[in-house]
Amino acid sequence: MEATLKINLKKALLKLRALLGFSRVMVSSFALAQAALATVLALKGLPSIKIMLLGSIACLSGSYALTATNDFFDYEIDKERLEKLRTVQGFDMGQIFIRQPLARGIIGRRTAIIWILSLSTISLIFAYLIKPSLLVISIVIGLLVVTYSYMSRLSILKIFLIGTLVSLGAAAGWLAVSNHNNFLLAFVLWMFFWEIGGRNIPNDLADIEEDRSLKLKTIPVIFGEKKASQICFSCLLATFFISVVFAVILDINQFFVISVSLVGFFMLVLPAYKLLRKPEPKVSLQLFNSAVFYPITVLVFLLASIYLI
Repeated sequence: MEATLKINLKKALLKLRALLGFSRVMVSSFALAQAALATVLALKGLPSIKIMLLGSIACLSGSYALTATNDFFDYEIDKERLEKLRTVQGFDMGQIFIRQPLARGIIGRRTAIIWILSLSTISLIFAYLIKPSLLVISIVIGLLVVTYSYMSRLSILKIFLIGTLVSLGAAAGWLAVSNHNNFLLAFVLWMFFWEIGGRNIPNDLADIEEDRSLKLKTIPVIFGEKKASQICFSCLLATFFISVVFAVILDINQFFVISVSLVGFFMLVLPAYKLLRKPEPKVSLQLFNSAVFYPITVLVFLLASIYLI
């Protein structure tokens, strides 16, 4: 009896690790920081407890569902990818828990679909409770994810899709609490260039050998490591300048302007410069891991600027 319980517990924990890996929760959870940053910027303060609770559930469940959806449609590619040996050494947040559990056969398609639909339903319900119009953004983001997944071997234009859907997800935090959207476009561009230069291209550069063998159309595969690092650097310079200008225009205080400048330089521009000088997968992973923490770091300094300074 005890042995059976241990076996069942072990299987349950394996399935849980697989589902969490299916949604890449360690990386996907940072979507909450982007939406929260938008919310606090829009209000120049914290929203109500109700909005924070509803928004957190809507954002996290939606992010987990969308990431799992991408893995679901990448099933065939991931099957091929698993046959290749990963040569990159270094810490990759995306590998925490079990990577590509569907392609590995740890979870089945039925389980994957139930997981995605359950999370999607939760996200849509809570988004509606915040503001019904957020349903439109949620659906558009879902369609962009599906389209992005289908374009893996078709076109490098998919990079604009990922930049757009990440920006829209972050902008949902703004739209959830404000009808005054004078600065929203600037914020969207801020998040757009951060996603492309800080996460998407560096992640693809880290996987360049696998992607070449799989004939995936990514910026590093098409243009090479050097050109990809130059695009990263350009995008993150744009991110840096947009963030500083945004902080100045928003007129919170000088502490926030200085904080945004320093955080942008040390977490984005400097790692991007290192990649520019040494365009290698390991250095690219370092940029990716730093960029992942960028929105939440800016959020911390924003809250400090509003409530402590």
